[in-house]
Amino acid sequence: MISFGSGADALTFDSIHIILFLLLVVLTAVVMWMRQTFNARHSGQVIMQEAETATLRGRLEGELESANRRADEDARRFAAKQAEWNEERGRLEAQRVEERTRLEAQWKEDRATLSNRVEELSKRAETAENRLAAYEAQSEERAKAVEAERQSLRAMAEDVQKRFQHLADEALRKSQNQFIEMADQHLKKHKEGAEGELKKLMQPIQESFGHFHEKVESIQKITAEERSSMKEQMRNLMENVTATQKTTSDLANALRAPKGGGRWGEETLRNVLEMAGLSPFCDFTEQTHTANENGAIRPDVTVSMPGGRQLVIDSKVSVDSYLSATETEEVSERQTHLTAHARNIRKHIETLGKKSYWDKLQDTVDFVAMFIPGENFYAAALEEDRSLFDFAAKNRVIIVTPSTLIALAKAVAYGWRQEEAAKNAREVTDMARELYSRLSVFGGHVAKLGRNISQSANSYNDLVGSLEGKVMPQARKFEAMGFNSDGKALPKLEEIEDRTRELKQGRDLLFSEIDKADAENTPRDKPRRRA
Repeated sequence: MISFGSGADALTFDSIHIILFLLLVVLTAVVMWMRQTFNARHSGQVIMQEAETATLRGRLEGELESANRRADEDARRFAAKQAEWNEERGRLEAQRVEERTRLEAQWKEDRATLSNRVEELSKRAETAENRLAAYEAQSEERAKAVEAERQSLRAMAEDVQKRFQHLADEALRKSQNQFIEMADQHLKKHKEGAEGELKKLMQPIQESFGHFHEKVESIQKITAEERSSMKEQMRNLMENVTATQKTTSDLANALRAPKGGGRWGEETLRNVLEMAGLSPFCDFTEQTHTANENGAIRPDVTVSMPGGRQLVIDSKVSVDSYLSATETEEVSERQTHLTAHARNIRKHIETLGKKSYWDKLQDTVDFVAMFIPGENFYAAALEEDRSLFDFAAKNRVIIVTPSTLIALAKAVAYGWRQEEAAKNAREVTDMARELYSRLSVFGGHVAKLGRNISQSANSYNDLVGSLEGKVMPQARKFEAMGFNSDGKALPKLEEIEDRTRELKQGRDLLFSEIDKADAENTPRDKPRRRA
C-alpha cells in the first residue's frame, strides 16, 4: 500500500488502482493515436472525394449545358413545327370554311331549284287535275246533252211526221175540194161542153196532184232515212257509252284488287324511271329479295345512285277509297271515302317508316320514297290532311308522284352521266400518268445512250489522237522505206467532230423528278362502284 500525504487527508492507493490508472493512461494514448490516424486518413479521403466531386461537377455541368443546348434546339424545332402546324391548320380551316360555304351555297341553289321545280310541277298537276275535272264535267254535260238531243230529235221526228201527214191530208183534201168546186162550176157553166174539153181541164189537175204526191212520198222517204240514221247513231252512241262505262268499271275493279293495283303501280313506276333515262337491271332493280341478320326484305324498286348509294322506292299504296269516292254521287259518302283515302296513305307512310330499309340494306340513303301513281290521288289526300307531307318527312318517307319522281330520276340519271364522265376523266388521267412515266423511263434511256455515245466518241478521239501522234508517224516511216509492197497506204485517222445534243431537264424526255413531284401531289382516286 502506498500513502500520499499525512493525517486524515492522505490518499491511499493499492496496486489495483495503480494498474487501472496505467490502463486508463494507455487507453487514452491509444485513443489519441487512433484519432490522429483517423483524422489523417479522413483528410485524404475528403481531398479525394472533393477532387472526384469537382470532376463530377464539371462533367455534370458539361452534360447540363449540352442538355440545355439540345433542349433549346428542340424548343426551336418544336416552335418551328408548331408554327408550321398552326399555318397548316389555318390553311385547312380556311379550306374547310371555303368548301363548307361553297357546299352550302350549292345546296341552297339546288334546294331553290328543286323547290321551284316542285312548285311548278305542283301547279301543272293542279292545272291537269282541274282540266280533268272540267273534262269529266264536260263529259257528263255532253252525255246529258246527247240524251236531251236524242229526246228532242225523237220528238222532232214525230212532230215532223205528224206535220207532213197533216199537210198531205190537208193538201189532198183541199185539192179534192177545189176539184169538186171547179168541176161543179164547170159542169154548171158547161153542161153542154164536150168530153174533150173536160179532159183538158182535168189533165193539169191530175199532173199537179201526181207531182204533189211524189213530193210527199220523197219527203216521207227522206224522213224515214234520217230517222233510221238517227236511230243508228243513237245506238252507236249508247254502245260507246256502255263500253266506256264497262271499261271504267273494269279498270276500277282491277285497281281495287290487291294484285291488280300493285301491278299497275309497279308498271307506272317502271315507265316513269325508263322515261327519265334509267335502265332496268343496271340503274334500278325490281323485287330484289335480301336477307340478313335483321330479317328478309323485298323492296319494290331499288335505284342505284352515284357513289355506291341506293334509293328504295315503294309502290304499294292503296287507292280503293279514292276510286269509291269518284263513283259515288252523294257528297257525304264521297267525303267519307276521301277521308279514308288520306287515312290509308298516312297508315302506309307509318308502315314504311317502321320497315327501316336504311338499316337493313347496305349503302342506302336514310329515307324511302313512297310512289303514288297519280297526281290526283296525292292531291285528294293532301286536301283532306294538310300535315301529310310533314308526317312523312318525320318518318323518313318522301312522297313522290309521276311528275316529281321523273325529276328525281332525271337527277339520278344526270348524276350517273357525270359519274361516267368523271370515270373516263380518271382513266384518261391514269393513262396520261402511265404514258408520262414511260416517257420518263424512255428519256432516261435516251440520255444514257447519249452519254455513252459521247463517251465512245471521246474514247475514239483519244485513241485516234494517240495513234496519229505516236504510232502512225512511225508506221509511215516504214512506208517511206518501201515496206508498202501492195500499194496500200495507211489511212488517215480523223477525229469525230459531231457531238450528241444534251437533253435539257423540263424540256425533253427527262421527267423523273417532275413525275415524282406529280405523283406525290396527286391524291389517290377513291374507287366507286355502280350496281
